[in-house]
Amino acid sequence: MCIRDRSIGYADDTVLYIKSSDPEAAIETMNNIALPIAERWADEFGLEIAPEKTVAVLYTNKQNRKPDKNGKIRGSYDDPTPINFLGQEIEWSEQHKHLGVIMHKKLNYLPHIKSKISKAKSLIIRLKNCMGKIHGLRPRAALTMYHWSRSVITHGCLVWHREADKKTVIKRLRAFQSYGLRLLGCLRRSTPTAGLEILTHTPPLHLHVKELAAKSYLRTKGCEKYTEEEMSTSQDTKKGHRFAIKQWLNNTIHKAYPRDPDYSDMELDTITKQYIWDKQFYIDTYSWSCFNERKGVPRIDSDANIYTDGRKNETLDGLAGAGLAVWVPKTNRSGEYHIHKDKWHLNKSTVFQCEIYAIKKAAEWLHANWVNKNIKEAVINCDSQAAIKALQACITTSSLIKETVFSLNNIAQYIKVTIRWVKAHVDGSVAHKGNAMADTLANKGRDSPRGPRVPDIPKIPLSIVGSKLHQGMMALWKDEWELNLTSKWRHRQTKQWRPEPCAKKAKILLNLSLIHISEPTRPERISYSV
Repeated sequence: MCIRDRSIGYADDTVLYIKSSDPEAAIETMNNIALPIAERWADEFGLEIAPEKTVAVLYTNKQNRKPDKNGKIRGSYDDPTPINFLGQEIEWSEQHKHLGVIMHKKLNYLPHIKSKISKAKSLIIRLKNCMGKIHGLRPRAALTMYHWSRSVITHGCLVWHREADKKTVIKRLRAFQSYGLRLLGCLRRSTPTAGLEILTHTPPLHLHVKELAAKSYLRTKGCEKYTEEEMSTSQDTKKGHRFAIKQWLNNTIHKAYPRDPDYSDMELDTITKQYIWDKQFYIDTYSWSCFNERKGVPRIDSDANIYTDGRKNETLDGLAGAGLAVWVPKTNRSGEYHIHKDKWHLNKSTVFQCEIYAIKKAAEWLHANWVNKNIKEAVINCDSQAAIKALQACITTSSLIKETVFSLNNIAQYIKVTIRWVKAHVDGSVAHKGNAMADTLANKGRDSPRGPRVPDIPKIPLSIVGSKLHQGMMALWKDEWELNLTSKWRHRQTKQWRPEPCAKKAKILLNLSLIHISEPTRPERISYSV
């Protein structure tokens, strides 16, 4: 027999749990060891524990001994003795709530889903009472209010997302979504839910739950209590919620992007929130101010002007590159000439990452050459305000930005470093020839996939994976709509003018001041353009 006791605490919500094959031994450990430690800890920090709000649950798939309808005793264990806590007996319960998620003793989350649907529906009823049959909110505002109500259900979906694969749960979620979408206006009772979803571009709720759970998995990766190796099992029925959503994530992305790798196994360019207060470099915000008459025009007022740029091919391959050009002033500062240039192929990085990467390389070049080039003051000119403002912010969740700030601070200890914004693509301008050279180098780096290998290439950002995940989910929705996988209706009329999900056409419909949504029987009579 093995007994393992652990504790999980968050704010005022604390759980003590014991893993054992003998319930009585686990209860004895809880009464004599775990609970006394919790009492002493509460007394030490001046906290009070309410025993009337304390719940005891025995998690097991086994059945307790009790007679069936024929009077025969069935089950494998007797009802355990109650737990004593602060002089009171804690009776055994079927379930308990932890951080807003109802945990059933069989680890069945159907009670949680029923409770959340009931609360979300009551919120919709209160919102619906504010409107009449012939007056109310605009359709887009009503849809936003439904999204608020929907968020009540999706809370903690990373834990219970596997329930959304069951037909009974899909039916409950679809019924709730049907009720919520009828906030949009005066609708016929016979309007199918799938038709409302396709008209308003609202994905089926079970797919929305899976998408949110997959994004939560990526966001919380590295924060799990147990590693994937510890949770690994060959039995499908015993696979955990994180392993299940990992498989769904990879399969869904491959639905839209068959050649892409498994992003769940890749290290992404996302870190826990970092606060960066110490910045020894200077950002010239006046360079893009509307009060600046020479806004976006480079100036020759330093020992070195470094121009950076990033480019990306928006076609199917999506290759990207970065470029850097170093210019120094002439003797009388009447002009400048370049002394160094470089380019990098950054595979499929985003344009934003290319801009940040080029600034990082500019800081590294300055650190390696400021002594022999006699540079005491340098200006890094960048044509991306988004990149400059990201470096200016005090909070970041990107490892690339954190590394770039570190490199800038490293060189700023020795020389004065300023970051300025310059206007891009000013053809024929002598002042912008440095930026034009950086742009040309970035294009060459983008178009040179066989060039030198970049050891510190930026990692894939979480936003890109989320976008591909959404496209995969939309592909699943399209299949459900075309094949009627979760609906008993064929939606023949609606499919004549909305054969697949289309956000643009749904936006036109939702922006109407008055709306009467139902599946049209004669699409040629629709007076507005879709």
